[in-house]
Amino acid sequence: MFRSKKISVLVVGAVAALALGSFAFAAIPDGGGVIHACYSTSTGAVRVTDTDTNLPKGCSSKETALNWNQQGPKGDRGPSNAYAAHGSATLTPNTWTIVATRTVPAGVYAVSGKVVLKASGANVPLTTVHCSLDAGTNNGASSDEAYGTVWSDGSGNDIETTLPLENDNAAGWLANGGSLTLSCTSPRTVVAFKATITAIQVESLDYQ
Repeated sequence: MFRSKKISVLVVGAVAALALGSFAFAAIPDGGGVIHACYSTSTGAVRVTDTDTNLPKGCSSKETALNWNQQGPKGDRGPSNAYAAHGSATLTPNTWTIVATRTVPAGVYAVSGKVVLKASGANVPLTTVHCSLDAGTNNGASSDEAYGTVWSDGSGNDIETTLPLENDNAAGWLANGGSLTLSCTSPRTVVAFKATITAIQVESLDYQ
């Protein structure tokens, strides 16, 4: 009987020790995710301590307390890159004419463009101009289309049109880099000017 009781006491003691060990381990890092340590000013040795249980014991007078997060705070987002191009051109009737173009490196982009159109000369009847903002490579491309009208009277007074364009499907086509092109066509001679292409490199696009 005596031997059996001794074994029972030892088992109970071992379980208690494991429980205490688990409790102490769980307190490093503390509830706020902070790890506490002590740095010896004489030897440079660093040891971790538990401020809740003081086991391992806290820093002595010959040590300096050090605290750090187990996971550091998220860093600031890096700067984005913007690429732009400007241009102008006189459109040859019934021919697609490049007004502005820009090459960009691999990435994800929010792409937009703008172009101002006006009649070339006097007595130009009401004319519809078709413009396109294309993004891509030789393997494929996406585009945004826009239409505007121009006109001029016998004295050369005219109606100008500003067309905004936004290519919201450029992410996949520019993954390996490529070109951005703003081009227009018209059945009559038209001047396209103040054309702008803007490509802002972003982490991701979420169009809805």
